Amino acid sequence: MKAVLTLGPLAIALTVAILGWNVSRFSGARPIARTKDLDFLPAPIVGELLSLGHRGTMAKLRWIDSFSYFSLQLDRRDDAISGAGPGRFERLYDTLIALDPQFAPFYQHAELCTGGLLGRHDLALRYCLLGTVNLPHEGGLWQSAAAIMTVNFQLEVKNPRVFDAYLSAWETAELDPDRKGYVQNWKRMMARRRFSGLEQLPYWIDLLQRSPPDTPAGQYVDTVVREQLSAYGVAELQALADAAKAAGSVVTDPAALLDPARLTARYRGATNRFLPFTLVDGVAVLRHDPWGHAWRLLDGKVISPGLERQHYEKLISNLTIQIAEKARQIGRRPERLEELPGLGLTIPPVPAGGTVTMDRESGLIVTWQQAPQPPWPLLAR
Repeated sequence: MKAVLTLGPLAIALTVAILGWNVSRFSGARPIARTKDLDFLPAPIVGELLSLGHRGTMAKLRWIDSFSYFSLQLDRRDDAISGAGPGRFERLYDTLIALDPQFAPFYQHAELCTGGLLGRHDLALRYCLLGTVNLPHEGGLWQSAAAIMTVNFQLEVKNPRVFDAYLSAWETAELDPDRKGYVQNWKRMMARRRFSGLEQLPYWIDLLQRSPPDTPAGQYVDTVVREQLSAYGVAELQALADAAKAAGSVVTDPAALLDPARLTARYRGATNRFLPFTLVDGVAVLRHDPWGHAWRLLDGKVISPGLERQHYEKLISNLTIQIAEKARQIGRRPERLEELPGLGLTIPPVPAGGTVTMDRESGLIVTWQQAPQPPWPLLAR
């Protein structure tokens, strides 16, 4: 028993000494991330043979092992290998995706490594688009590709029709209702920025046919269609107004823009049912705008009152958000319109037929006089 008691303190002392000696090697050392190079990068077909049927397992283990190479590239930023051919990241993710094409993080990490780390946005876009093919309902990949197209390649500006078609394909494949609405908003804003004609109309008409009319989604699509038809009508009537001005005519009544000679020169008999005029017994007759309001001419500029109202409601919606922000800052919500100038907020002039009021709970509300004519029927029955 005495020997055991004597050995106990000695063992403790030896243990402490050994631990102290080991710890002393790390005293003052600076922690660094583990890094290593990628020495073995098999081609996809070789990787498939080496997996021995365990393709998904091998791909994920190889992916995890590559994280230390990612850490190395955070400092090096040089993925090239000797001789011609793809870099290490490209060879790595070509193999991983070939082994397990249904694993979304492979595409996302490939985009990060090639685009975010190396600045190879062409490769990043390639992997995102490949992901949309193999995983068509993975909305994040569609969104990443759209962001690269917009930011790095300015596709919306350089080729809006192609980018618009991409957004349509994304919206069709998207399953998430929130992200689907996000794509629709993007298309709506793009129509305002890039198109003056009916380029998007088939998409929205098809969506309108599939949207219940008395729902928020149906009303949203209905509004978008009328906005685009109004913008198209404004553009067409403005072209006629500019032609009249160039010929030395002063036109103040929009109906007077439908001069037969000007119509023949512009359309040469090719018309469609979405034009702001219709033919009655061969005579052009001006329609109301798609909301049922009469077109106006102001200082030579054509105005759609319905479209003007839509734009104004957007201004009021933004102003309501600003009021809510001011209310949080001052600790109370303004209750009267007269209080807004004191908060640095101004209500823009209301278009004809509109009235702005303030509701304590809802904020600013715009009410409009009813349009003199019924709105256009959008769907051919």
